[in-house]
Formats: sequence, C-alpha cells, structure tokens
Amino acid sequence: MDGTYHELGHATGSAKRLNRQFGKRFGDDAYAFEEIVASLCQATLCAEYGPPNELHDSHASYIHHWMKILRGDKTAILHAAAKAEQAVKWLRQFDPALGSTLPDELKEAA
Repeated sequence: MDGTYHELGHATGSAKRLNRQFGKRFGDDAYAFEEIVASLCQATLCAEYGPPNELHDSHASYIHHWMKILRGDKTAILHAAAKAEQAVKWLRQFDPALGSTLPDELKEAA
C-alpha cells in the first residue's frame, strides 16, 4: 500500500496530538507496537476512503516484530486497535476527502 495513510497514523502520535510513545529503533517493542497502530489506522482509512492510487507492499519486514509483541501480550492487538481508532477519529475531523483539508504539517509528515 501507499504509505500515506500509514504515515498519517504515525503523525497523530506526536506530543501535540495523541501523544503516543514511539520506539527508539526498528525492532524494539515500542516501535513495533506503534507500527501495529499505524497499520491498523491505515487499514481503517483504506476501508473508509478507498486505497490510495499507488500501491506497494513494504510492511512484510515489520511482521516479525509485530509477532513478538502479539505473542507476548494477548491484549496488545486490542490496545493497538484502540490507539488506531483514536488516530482515525483525530484525522476524521479534517475529513471532506481526508487529504485536501489536512494541516500542512500533516501533509508534510505523510
């Protein structure tokens, strides 16, 4: 998939928005958890707004790290889904076609 929706999911986690913890490096638990949140946000936005025009598959390398989180905590997917839902709700306030009314800082983050 195009990374726009995924990156918008990450952008909602900044301290000025929903204040989620992002990991320090690829593969650590907080990083992997944030990737799950962003991917669930992306899936929700794709379902609501349709997939972006450009498609590519770049998430396979993350799945190994997600599995570590998901196997270690049976409730992690529920927590990630709740965080993704918060992110989608935050993004929806800019709706009419999601990209057209986003603040410039979010357009740049995506």
